[in-house]
Amino acid sequence: MLRLKKIVAWLALILLTLSLFLPVYCTNEDCTEVMRGFNCFFFGWMGTFLFFGIYLVWLANPIAVMAFILNKKKPKISLLLSGIAFLIGSAFLLGGEIFVTEARAEEITDYRAGYWLWMSSLLMVVVVAVLSLLIKAKQASQN
Repeated sequence: MLRLKKIVAWLALILLTLSLFLPVYCTNEDCTEVMRGFNCFFFGWMGTFLFFGIYLVWLANPIAVMAFILNKKKPKISLLLSGIAFLIGSAFLLGGEIFVTEARAEEITDYRAGYWLWMSSLLMVVVVAVLSLLIKAKQASQN
């Protein structure tokens, strides 16, 4: 089970990395204006502090990182944090407006592969936390 946990953890990192290079969402009907994962991941925090609203979804990233860090020593907290990160990331599906310039906001019209890969990576962080709890329970029962 430990090996499976490592594989899933690596899968989470691979999915996150892939999501950085793909479109995340569109802001018009013909989807000619797309936002790439790299921009969302590295600059989304600005929107969190400047515009609030849908930009708060970006907070799933540091929460997921904390879940990853706490995974070995505090798997219950890791599971809680990873679940929260996944739910926050899912909130992006509720839609809303995204500022495409500092003066103009547009409605999200479509979700692209980058978003789905990012959500898959968040789900894998949840799975890693569950596996950690199972491993810890198995070790406790053997003692």
